[in-house]
Parts: sequence; C-alpha cells; structure tokens
Amino acid sequence: MYIFLSISGFLIYKSYRSDPNVLRFLAKRALRLWPGLTVVIALSAVILGPFVSSLDAAEYFAHPLFTLYFWNLALFPIYHLPGSFESLPYPGVVNGSISLVWCPKNNYH
Repeated sequence: MYIFLSISGFLIYKSYRSDPNVLRFLAKRALRLWPGLTVVIALSAVILGPFVSSLDAAEYFAHPLFTLYFWNLALFPIYHLPGSFESLPYPGVVNGSISLVWCPKNNYH
C-alpha cells in the first residue's frame, strides 16, 4: 500500500507541476475522480443494495439510509445501506474502502 501511495503522490505532484494553478488542478482532479465515484455509489445503492438487502424493494428504496448513502458524492462518508449484509461482522457496511477517496490517513497504521 505504501508503494501505491508513494507512486500516486509523485504522479499527482507531477500533474500539479505541469499546470501549477491550484483551482485548475483541483477542477481536473474532481473531473477525474467524481465520474467513477458516482458510478460506484449509484451501482452500489441501486443494483447491489436491493440484491443483498433483507428488505423488499419498496421498503429498501423508501428507507432514509438509501437516500443518505448518496451523500458519499459530497464526500460525507456513509457506509450503510438498509438491510444489506446483516450477517457479516460489520452489518450493513457497503464500500468501506470508499473512504480512501477522502481520508486515507485514517485507514493506514
């Protein structure tokens, strides 16, 4: 993991050095990350969630956690989808690794 983060850091810095305007750099990073994040969040909530949920489809889509899960797109980590993966050690947790997008320092020891 450390090698991946090191290489990633060098590449991000190289990208910044090629155009050192902070606002343009951040806009380019957002345009690179958000489409993939959007697809992962949408597929997790709309396809995976109902498939693995103990709730029926109507209950699942009406549950407040379903809409709350989309706050991941605003970089507020929400890990739970209603009724999903209830028998696992961390019940309800979907895409726990998605937090790597916005707070990697909390995930490594």
